[in-house]
Order: sequence, then C-alpha cells, then structure tokens
Amino acid sequence: MSHLKLIIAILASFLSLSVYAVSDADKQEAMELVRDGHEYKSSKKDKKANKFYKKACDLKNSEGCYMLGEYYNFATFSEGALIHRDIKKANAYYKTSCNMNYGPACTKLGISYELNHGNLNKRKEAHKFFAKGCTLKHGLSCAKVAEKLSMENKKVEAFKFMKLACSYGNAEGCYKLAENYEKKADTKTAKKHYSESCSYGDAWYASMGCYKAGKLYLKAKDIKKANTLFTNSCNKGYGEGCYELANSYKLGRGFKKNIKKAKKLYNDGCDKQAEISCKAVGRQVVYGD
Repeated sequence: MSHLKLIIAILASFLSLSVYAVSDADKQEAMELVRDGHEYKSSKKDKKANKFYKKACDLKNSEGCYMLGEYYNFATFSEGALIHRDIKKANAYYKTSCNMNYGPACTKLGISYELNHGNLNKRKEAHKFFAKGCTLKHGLSCAKVAEKLSMENKKVEAFKFMKLACSYGNAEGCYKLAENYEKKADTKTAKKHYSESCSYGDAWYASMGCYKAGKLYLKAKDIKKANTLFTNSCNKGYGEGCYELANSYKLGRGFKKNIKKAKKLYNDGCDKQAEISCKAVGRQVVYGD
C-alpha cells in the first residue's frame, strides 16, 4: 500500500471519531446562526456576518468555523473599514473545521500549506489535508491528490483520483479525465467529461471544458450543441470559446450570418487573451475581413 493510500485509509477509519459531540438544540441554533451570517455576508456586511459565524463555530458548527477561515484569509473592505488578512487565524479556523470533517476546510488548509501562506514551512503536510478532504468527498482535494500522484508518475492511481474528483463535482478533475480519454481516442467519453467540467461553475477548467466539448461536437457535426458550448465557454471567460462562436456567426454555422456580431465576439475573445481572436481582429482592421 502506498504512503498516500495508507494516510487515506487511516483518515477514513477515524472520521467518525473526530466529530465533536453537540446537542440537537445547539446544532439547530448553530445552523440558524450560519444562515444569518450568510444573509449579512450577501449584503456585504462581513463584520456582522463574522459575529454570527463565530457564535456558530463556538457551538462546534464546522461551516461556521470554515467561514471564519474565509473571513481572515482574504483582505476585504466591509462597512467602511479594511479587514486585514490574517493567515494564522485563517489556518486555525480551517483546521478546526477540518477536524470537524468539513471537506472544503481541509482543502483550503492544504492549499495554504502548499503555497506556504504565512511562511509556515508546512508544505509537506499539505497532502495529508488533501487526502482527508478527498475522503470527505471534496472534489478539489481529490484533484490535488491526483496532481501529486501524476508528478510522482503514478498514473494509474492518479487516474482513480481524477475520477473521484470529477464524481464529486470538480471541474479540473473532469477536464483532466476527459483529456486522458481524448488521448486514447475515446471521443465519446471525452465529450461526456468535458461537458461535465463545463457544468461545474465558472472556473478556468470549466470554461476550457465547455470549449473542448464544443470542438468535439463540432467535429461530430452537432453544430447546435457545439454553439451552445462555445457560448458557455465565452460567457465563462475563455477567449477561444468567443472566437469559435464568432466563426459560427461569420460563416453562418448554425446561425444566420451576422458579421456585426462576429466582430464583437472576436473583440471579446481578444479582450479575454485569446491570441487567435486578436489575429482575427487584426485581419478585420487590415483587410476588412
């Protein structure tokens, strides 16, 4: 058994033992405090939200502790005052939440250690928290485990964790899983996983997933599906997606030809750092193309 697998097995066996004993009344009160905290946070009143999260955390609510970690992890301007970043406090709350088996907190603590935030020199400990986060079904942690295994050239094990990451709703895991299938010329499965990646939020891998799925559907002559995916990719901020959508309007590929809209989309793609789209804008200027 590999060192990483051993860590995961040990963590899995002790998860039930690490949950703090809390009365049903306290659990209910803590849930209401977190809900109130979310309401204040959505209104940009972070300092007030923090008070509710603190009370919830004191009642052993893992999400409340996690939100305190988020509060201290990012410098924000709230209610007329600057809230300074405090990595030490952020990590302490993430660790408390992780100890309560809250997967996102384990992931955030692992990332903090991996990036050496706060100059703590705990990079070697990061993988333990990613392993626990994955055991708690947090997809990004599984993707991080897969990344480490890939760097160690343990491809079979890495592939298993990519699949786990994707199954837990992580765009990166689905995207890398799709890449793996595409290299094997299994375009059907690749399309499936690129599309899954596309559906998971607005992050970078999601936007690329939309684009890559669109390219495969375009190759398969499913123009309508391809254009929908290129639209999603562009809307999520991926310039190449805007470029392909522009091509569709320029060529009448699934749409009525619309040069004006195509030009706008080429410009959008260029603004989003797609070199190929910038070249298309250049051709418009020089040749009126």
